[in-house]
Amino acid sequence: MRRGSRGAVVIACIAVTAMATLIGTAANADAASSKPGVPTGVIAQPGDGAASVSWTPPSNSGGSPIIGYAASAGSKACTTTGATTCTISGLRNGQNYKVKVKATNSQGTGKRSSIVDVEPGLPGEPTGVATVAENGAVLVSWTPAADNGSPISNYNVVAAPGPRGCNAAATTSCTVAGLTNGISHVEKQFFEDGGLGILAGDGKLHYGWEKILETYYDVAVWKSIHASLDYQFIDDPAFNRDRGPVSVFAVRLHWEL
Repeated sequence: MRRGSRGAVVIACIAVTAMATLIGTAANADAASSKPGVPTGVIAQPGDGAASVSWTPPSNSGGSPIIGYAASAGSKACTTTGATTCTISGLRNGQNYKVKVKATNSQGTGKRSSIVDVEPGLPGEPTGVATVAENGAVLVSWTPAADNGSPISNYNVVAAPGPRGCNAAATTSCTVAGLTNGISHVEKQFFEDGGLGILAGDGKLHYGWEKILETYYDVAVWKSIHASLDYQFIDDPAFNRDRGPVSVFAVRLHWEL
């Protein structure tokens, strides 16, 4: 073979080798990138004809940066260029919607997230709940919830364990009646742990309802001055089944103004 011919062959081999290297590099790049994973932790908060949606980015971006998100509810949607929250508008109050979120990178759009339900117009959550203990009852009050575009018609309060409760139509307080007097969970735990109080607590508590039977005889001594003989029978005193029963006798003198 002539020298010129060998030179031609060598040049052809170099060209083929360079082309193969370029093709292989492009193939590896395609294999390294894919569509993003699934957004998680989707939360949809109802509003007036709208839903505020937030989510957590996918754990797998697909090998390239996420360039956008789309949240949808029926035929309505909102998009972002990277933010993880947006508001879907144009929804009908009182109608249930299925909300889902998808992520997009340079390779395309990934699969949708888990679906969450939202119903625009539903009221928000009451806040500032406070209680005042009464005899066999508890007065409950709260700060009004956001109505989200539809007036709130009623509040329902439930005491656990139930089934006691109360309703308030135009106010932000009501009284749960028919309860059994006792001590709170915090006080119970305090005495069970050996806590001591003025009239209760001796290092051990076997909790039980305190039951009291009282009788008295009242005598008018002079004008508005009265005297009375009093007797109390107390079972499980200080809410402790390991104590009692106790009998208490007393003489009372009082003056009515």
